[in-house]
Amino acid sequence: MKKRNEGSKIKIKIFISSIISIIFVISIAFVTKKFLDEFNETESSITKLINTTGKQRMLTQKIMILIQSVNAKNLDSATIIKSDLLSSIQEMKKANEIIMNGSPKENILKITNSEIERILNNKVNLYKRINEYTNLAEENAKKNDYSEFLLEYNIYKMNSLLLDLEKLSKLYANESDLQSRKISALSIIMIISYLITSIISLFFIFKPLANHIANLYLNLEKKFHENDLKFKMLEIESKFAEKCLQDLYPRVEYNPSFNTDLISLAAFSQSAKELGKDWWGIYEFGKIKVILIGDVFGHDKGTTIVIDSITKFFENAIDKKALDKINFLDVFKHLNQTIQELGIQNQLTLTMSILVLDDNLNRVKFINAGHSFPYLVEYNEKDEIKISRFKSKGHSLGVKQNNSSLAEEEIKITEYEFKDTAMILLFTAGIVNNKDKFEKDYSEKNLKKVFEKNNFKDKNALYVLDIITSDAFRHYDSKHISEDITCIVIKRT
Repeated sequence: MKKRNEGSKIKIKIFISSIISIIFVISIAFVTKKFLDEFNETESSITKLINTTGKQRMLTQKIMILIQSVNAKNLDSATIIKSDLLSSIQEMKKANEIIMNGSPKENILKITNSEIERILNNKVNLYKRINEYTNLAEENAKKNDYSEFLLEYNIYKMNSLLLDLEKLSKLYANESDLQSRKISALSIIMIISYLITSIISLFFIFKPLANHIANLYLNLEKKFHENDLKFKMLEIESKFAEKCLQDLYPRVEYNPSFNTDLISLAAFSQSAKELGKDWWGIYEFGKIKVILIGDVFGHDKGTTIVIDSITKFFENAIDKKALDKINFLDVFKHLNQTIQELGIQNQLTLTMSILVLDDNLNRVKFINAGHSFPYLVEYNEKDEIKISRFKSKGHSLGVKQNNSSLAEEEIKITEYEFKDTAMILLFTAGIVNNKDKFEKDYSEKNLKKVFEKNNFKDKNALYVLDIITSDAFRHYDSKHISEDITCIVIKRT
């Protein structure tokens, strides 16, 4: 009788423990499923928002290109292009509202945090800026006059808008990573709870539930893997889209590693056609800074070979830590011989200038091979301006010299003082040779006036570059450029 009672008690204990275990496991399963569903919904929204920000970057550039195309050709009857423009504007507006408020219709939640809020509303105010961008584009399209839009959205503002969109995309990617870490943490907690429950109960009761949870975990892992692949695909597509557009759209570069408290450098470049012939480069070794600019004239096939030869020469010098040991006159002789050996005699020449800044940045060596003379702009204590040129002509590379060559065509090294607040402007001929609709070129006279009308003493290189390029393109009046444009501003602070 006693054994029977003990057996009954054991059965009751097993039954009660089984019931408790089952309730416990079921509770874990329901709570886990709820969180997994929420995480899944959030992750799905983040993925769609990443795609939407990528779409915004593409549409921002597309709207600018369509406006430039219509405005440059005065295509009043180009209804297809204009229709595409208006359609792109509406898509941009819709994407902006989805980013800001989500979209219940498309099952997109509003995803935000302090950094995203700062980009959209607070300091950066990206949401308002995109609306202003699309509204102005739409107003100009309706009036068939895009001058106000092109004047408002210069190179600097366009780059700022695209960079902020890229930052927003990265913030959403960070949110996606955070969701992945939450899923991983939840999965670990779930597994530990399951093991504890299995040890204190009859694990065969919980096997179906365990399989169900394991399947959920595997499905989520698969989905996160698919989302990761989609994000990588979008990143690759964006890079190739930018590569395809870079020759149609101007580029501004502001090298953080070069810029210090003592000096700043900014560069602008735009090709007139698919294969540009302007090039420039910055090379550093220790405190030595070397800046190159050049322009290839003539045969298209030789252009790539020449530019590649120059780039590899200096990259090899940096790799060997030998930049400070280079004899730059020998470099010019080597390039001159290389161009002549290409077998395209009298069809390919190269003009090039090199600046070498010393350790203290107060002296600059200048070597020139038939390139445009750089401007040296200086200010005294009374803010009075002095504009001079680095004048050392030299001969173009690829041209054979003979005994009758002029002395001024000899390539040599000259040295100049580079004072505080002074600046140097390097440029290719394109910026002064491109013309407006009346076939009047911009000219060095107008370029010089930019410095005479503006006091750049306390400004950085990027600000000066923006003023110069804005003035030049205002002269071109949206006419398509016929020559490549490259200009570099080096500014002492």
